[in-house]
Amino acid sequence: MDRWDIMIIAGAGYVAVTSLVRLMAARRNHLVDQVRQQIEQQRGQQAAKKPADEDADLGAA
Repeated sequence: MDRWDIMIIAGAGYVAVTSLVRLMAARRNHLVDQVRQQIEQQRGQQAAKKPADEDADLGAA
């Protein structure tokens, strides 16, 4: 192998690693967004339940 072969391999490795890192970061961001949406949905459901539970407690007193 001469100098050009090594430079081509190094360049291809750089492109491969950079592409992989970008793909992994995009996937991570997508998963984080999904989890945040699920958390917001659960909080919304809990907030919707809470007033009904408080009203039921007030009627029992």
